Amino acid sequence: MSSLSVRSQDHANAPDPCSIVFFSGDLNYRIDLNINETKKMLKKGNYSTLLKFDQLTAERSIGAVFKQGWHEGPISFPCTYKYDLGTVDTFDTSEKQRVPAWTDRVLWHVPVRVAPRHLLERVATKEIDDDESDEEDAIPSSSLSREHVIKQVLYTSEKRCTISDHKPVLAVFIVKNLE
Repeated sequence: MSSLSVRSQDHANAPDPCSIVFFSGDLNYRIDLNINETKKMLKKGNYSTLLKFDQLTAERSIGAVFKQGWHEGPISFPCTYKYDLGTVDTFDTSEKQRVPAWTDRVLWHVPVRVAPRHLLERVATKEIDDDESDEEDAIPSSSLSREHVIKQVLYTSEKRCTISDHKPVLAVFIVKNLE
């Protein structure tokens, strides 16, 4: 019996403290460009290029934070920070000249244990050689969350909110009940 099968049996009756984890808030990650370059890209709506300089995107790509199984929807909205108070789209004109950034984010994670039963059975009964690592033995949690458990249908910010130097982020999901 493989160690994976043993681990699956050990936890088969354990209470599941949560099925899906949502992590949202002001994560305070910034963009590694100067304010003028950032504003130019924002004005052109060139978010995909700007995201290449986003600290959270960079940290996730090297596995430093929000490791395997965490997801964030595509960002197709302007930066959520640093606006002048009372304005819809004026970025920091103060003396500090803070660089706009997507500091406000929503990420989610679906533990493998909430995967559909047929996938869990495949994992639990698969014969795996404990001495070798084989990528084809793994069922990526990203495929489980996207195809079987959760789908993000909206990820945007609310530009009309002007009482803060941040714009609130809104994320809407469809979550399947696996019971």
